[in-house]
Amino acid sequence: MKKYILITGSSGVGKSTISAKLTDLGYESYDLDWYPSLFTGYNKKTKQAMKEWDNSDLETVKNLEWICDVDKLKEIMSKQKSELAFYCGAATNLFEIIPLFDKIILLTANSEIIRK
Repeated sequence: MKKYILITGSSGVGKSTISAKLTDLGYESYDLDWYPSLFTGYNKKTKQAMKEWDNSDLETVKNLEWICDVDKLKEIMSKQKSELAFYCGAATNLFEIIPLFDKIILLTANSEIIRK
């Protein structure tokens, strides 16, 4: 029976780094940020999809919802080859995708570590 593990957390806590390390160790791991059109950024106030934004503009980032397309995520997960795989990413609609996973790992870090 296949196992699906979600590694999530806020921006900068190391999800992509952990995904790469898991791959190096021989595990099947997916950095979900690398999948085109899996996520869409929406302006929280206007609810309009954002085509472009600059992550260095903190005000824009604060007003961004990062919505995962659940059907596209299911499609990615359906291609899992091994019995155990890790999916690394974060979404505003996290509670819609949590039921797809057997385990959730939440990464946290203080602001000093994230700035580094």
